[in-house]
Amino acid sequence: MALRSITVLGGSASTNLGLPQGSESWPKQLQRKFPNAEFAHHVQGGLTYVRAAKMMSEIGNCDLLIIQFSVSIGWPKPILDIWDRVLIKTNAGKNEYWLDQPVKKYSGSVRRKMLKYSLLGFKNLLKYLLFFIGLYKARTSLREIDDQIELVETMAKHKAKALIWIQQSPLESKRILLERMVYRRYFKRSLAKIYKLDNKFVSLLNLQNYTTDSNFYLYDGVHLSEWGHNQVTQKVMEKVRVFEKNL
Repeated sequence: MALRSITVLGGSASTNLGLPQGSESWPKQLQRKFPNAEFAHHVQGGLTYVRAAKMMSEIGNCDLLIIQFSVSIGWPKPILDIWDRVLIKTNAGKNEYWLDQPVKKYSGSVRRKMLKYSLLGFKNLLKYLLFFIGLYKARTSLREIDDQIELVETMAKHKAKALIWIQQSPLESKRILLERMVYRRYFKRSLAKIYKLDNKFVSLLNLQNYTTDSNFYLYDGVHLSEWGHNQVTQKVMEKVRVFEKNL
């Protein structure tokens, strides 16, 4: 039986952010493969387990639900209320991603690029300082991860017949040591819990194997390259075909 409806939830990594004009994200590629199915793609920047659960409370039912979780779970972020007071005259305090790598390589004159990369080096040093004084840390405690994952599964079962759960890691070479150390703990904890979910309902697509493949990502090591989106499309399709056989 053919799929009648597919819903995708994801963060900015599920979009064509940073790609050349006309390039398609993996959800768009997937949509073209099912022209007769009702298709929806909902995007929430920095998608976390809690945010995904909230999104599911606002969408309709579907045959197949696909959720892509990127690096927002467990990734250290600056404490915003502090920076809103300190960085009054900049936009940095209003953006939780202001310490992150740029999506694309810096362009312009040599002088301009040198200034930009110097600023990036300063940001990395600042991360260490903020981390050790408690102002650069994960927003969710490890103790909360299991309950949040169970919440996602419970909500998904009310919305779909099956769930493809995509768990993505960043390109590790783009991250400083403390970020890698913190994130690995959360990623490991997440996978351990996801593997305990109802495997007749949840199918896990673990993208951890790409953490050392720079071709899979854009410059920031988080958002996917054209090739990365193509790879995800292929792997999602493999799981979709299995689901279709069981309809």
